[in-house]
Amino acid sequence: MFALAADGKTNRKGMPNPLRLAVIARPPFDVVRLPFPPAVVQRAGLALGAPLDKVLGYRSTYARTVDPLPANA
Repeated sequence: MFALAADGKTNRKGMPNPLRLAVIARPPFDVVRLPFPPAVVQRAGLALGAPLDKVLGYRSTYARTVDPLPANA
C-alpha cells in the first residue's frame, strides 16, 4: 500500500481504486475484514471483482517500476 501511494496510485485518502483493492483484499480475507458491509457482501464483491482485476493486470502484490533511489546515491 505504501508503494502504491508513493507512485500516486491511491486517492487522497490513501485508498487504491476498488478494482485494485479487490485483488489486494482477497488473499487475507479469512483473517482481515471490514466492519461493514457484512462479510457475505464483501466476499461476493471480491469474487466478482478479483478475476476482472487480474485480466486488467492488477496483482495482489505491487512491485514498483521505478527505483526509489538513484544508483549513485
